Amino acid sequence: MASKSSIKKRHSKWYEQLLLNKLTPWILGLSILNLAIITVHEASEIEKIFSTILFTNTCFTSAYIWYRQSIKYPGTHTLSVLLPGLSLSTLAIYLTSFWITSYQPKINETISILLYTHIWFFCGFVLGRRFRVTKVALIPLGKAYEFTGNDKTDIRILNAPYINNTRFDAIVADLHSDELTSEWERFLAECTLAGIPVYHYSHIQESLTGRVPIQHLRENLDGHLSISQQYYFIKRIVDFTTALALLPALIFILAILAIIIKIDSKGPIFFIQPRVGENNRIFKIIKLRSMHTGTKETHYIHNIHDPRITRCGRWLRKYRLDELPQIFNVIIGDMSFIGPRPESQHLAKIYEEKVPFFSYRHCVKPGISGWAQVNQGHTTQVHEMMTKLEYDFFYIRNFSLWLDLLISIRTIKIIITGNGAR
Repeated sequence: MASKSSIKKRHSKWYEQLLLNKLTPWILGLSILNLAIITVHEASEIEKIFSTILFTNTCFTSAYIWYRQSIKYPGTHTLSVLLPGLSLSTLAIYLTSFWITSYQPKINETISILLYTHIWFFCGFVLGRRFRVTKVALIPLGKAYEFTGNDKTDIRILNAPYINNTRFDAIVADLHSDELTSEWERFLAECTLAGIPVYHYSHIQESLTGRVPIQHLRENLDGHLSISQQYYFIKRIVDFTTALALLPALIFILAILAIIIKIDSKGPIFFIQPRVGENNRIFKIIKLRSMHTGTKETHYIHNIHDPRITRCGRWLRKYRLDELPQIFNVIIGDMSFIGPRPESQHLAKIYEEKVPFFSYRHCVKPGISGWAQVNQGHTTQVHEMMTKLEYDFFYIRNFSLWLDLLISIRTIKIIITGNGAR
């Protein structure tokens, strides 16, 4: 076995730790920003300099927080997800300063800090690509072989309890396996003491895929099967106020879509169907009709190329416009903007028979969009539906503001482009 001194974590040298420290881009970015502000202002403008620094530093810090929080989740290491979040964080601080505080930021200041944050984090994104590939040592015992990683994971198989001076970011093993000998256990202990994190295979697989395998449904981050009641309360307030604010524009858009639907095919404008909601309560979901009337009813999810879908319906579904009336469900309190999609009673019964803890997904309000929708999209096969459940369980297990914001940005991207998971 290799000596303890030969086991070292990847990027463990002092200059690597300094450059790759999470706070380094924030501190360095703020230093350059503040130096630029002081340089362009006269020394006599102390009050103006202080106000400008306070505003720009708050914008930059909020952008940094978004950047750090968003990259924790799989599927976020793309500029199309990160950059819109940076813009929204800056806009939020601008609106807060404009409406609440006495400081009125100038447009040129806002544009400048917006450009600076985008350029700064874009450079960090590009320069950090090589370091985002996680080098993992896999101990192939027990069920650890189920760990597959992703395209940003470099997996090396360990056939013996030593690593020959190779530096790794993490060690992955089946920590519950009886095949782990005392030598392997000592090796894992030495890795932990050397600062190399040791993960149970299912835990790291979950963080890389954004899914909680049904056979490994575990407790959430707080250690029990429940969600944050504090965030649940805040989320409901945000849902209600946002839905009310969007209502005038929604009514105008629905009026136009209603005319198009009536011209395109005969039948009602809205499609109303019972669905299973929070705490297994049945509610009626409201959608714009996208199928011909008089078609045979089926409880299964239809294929996007289903001939029963109208010409207008294909367009509505592509851009998710058929979901717009569900804002009324949000106002009533039956749904949220973000959450697991509500299932029909028939499908819910089938899932309950196959997955005993299926009803766990009903501990939150169903959503207009969700983690499964932006990652997987439309499902037509049974095995795809099981994967959808794994995404739903991941959402509930990681129920938080940051995940909701991430889903919102990815949903907006899909609506605008018409491409991606739906």
